[in-house]
Amino acid sequence: MWYEDFMYCKTCYDLKQKGNFCPLCLQCYQDSDFTTKMVQCGRCEFWIHAACEDMSDDQYEVLSDLPEEAVVFHCRQCRERRERGKRVEGGERELTWRDAVNRSMREAFSKVLEAIHPPVHTSLFSDLNNLRREMDRREWSSVSSFAEEVKESIERCVQTHKPQSPEAEAAHSMGSTVTKELIRCFPWYALECGETWRKEREVRVVRR
Repeated sequence: MWYEDFMYCKTCYDLKQKGNFCPLCLQCYQDSDFTTKMVQCGRCEFWIHAACEDMSDDQYEVLSDLPEEAVVFHCRQCRERRERGKRVEGGERELTWRDAVNRSMREAFSKVLEAIHPPVHTSLFSDLNNLRREMDRREWSSVSSFAEEVKESIERCVQTHKPQSPEAEAAHSMGSTVTKELIRCFPWYALECGETWRKEREVRVVRR
């Protein structure tokens, strides 16, 4: 049996009547679905697919860990309605979930860079110093993109020095610290670069 001009089967129609659908894509979901990444809107109270908000996996995890007082998630439809009203009535732009998540990620990334600040050979890590200076102007939607940029900066230093030189060893040590700090700041993250650093360390040990 079909409902609403053959748009919904009985199962989906029943779910829609219960409000079990994402208002952005209109896709229905079961109460037992705990695997799909969804966030409840604080205004319309519908559950929204993270993908429908163009929310990356890392952004979803960071948002899930933020305290409620930090930001209230509002879906795209509710934000657009509110913005239209504010253009008519006037008023300041409200803090969005993306603003709060980006700020939280930048703070965590800053902590990572602070942890690997080289006590010596500072002139050799100009890329990292530039990254620190640009932190307030940069945005990363994923932990892996930030980790890769830091790793590439460190690798450039490694490649310009002899394998067992103090500079190269300092860079390798910083790589290990990056892995530990990112895991500490982002516990859910299956750190791909961590495996890379481990393998590279094993190769250096074998070559010696």
